[in-house]
Amino acid sequence: MKYVALFFLVTLLAVLQSSVFFFFPVWGVVPNYLILFVVLYLLLEKEKSNEGLFVAGISGFWFDVFSGSFFGIYIIGFLVLAYLFKLICKKYIGVSSLT
Repeated sequence: MKYVALFFLVTLLAVLQSSVFFFFPVWGVVPNYLILFVVLYLLLEKEKSNEGLFVAGISGFWFDVFSGSFFGIYIIGFLVLAYLFKLICKKYIGVSSLT
């Protein structure tokens, strides 16, 4: 049930980013809210959980669908970002999350 809710939340965020948030730039730049959501989710997830990788994969999928570039580029990029973020947090902070 949690994965279904995360799927719909990421889908809603991706639709909003590609349609609504595009018209509200911050200092002339449109931030990537999907990457921000993935990083925040990785910070707040439990230490042994891999839900952040699921969120990264779904975010990359929707970013690929809405971007129009080669399919799979953003999926790989988001998954690599999430994996490296978990490794950096584990190595330098000592835990893989803030909770």
